[in-house]
Amino acid sequence: MSDLINQMSAESLVKVAEKFQEQVGVGKEGVDAPAFEEVLQQLISDVDSAQKEADESIQSLVASEPTSIHDVVLKMEEADLAFKLMKEIRDKLVTAYKEVISMQ
Repeated sequence: MSDLINQMSAESLVKVAEKFQEQVGVGKEGVDAPAFEEVLQQLISDVDSAQKEADESIQSLVASEPTSIHDVVLKMEEADLAFKLMKEIRDKLVTAYKEVISMQ
């Protein structure tokens, strides 16, 4: 996953960070930012929907419905990338939690 992040351009990383900040409300006073739990639930929901879309595209390909193989592979890669990103976020959260606990 870190290789993928290293391959992304700095510009695209900045756009992703800005989008996340807008969703969370970082740096804006007086804005009711969503709770941390809500942000995580939304991320999990997004990953789940990406995986369901990939599964549906595979099923339609297997059922010989008019589906492009390119679209199926693209949806599978999107779902895989979303899952890997979620796993990386989880790992970072666990590491941060362990550091906080060890400080006490």
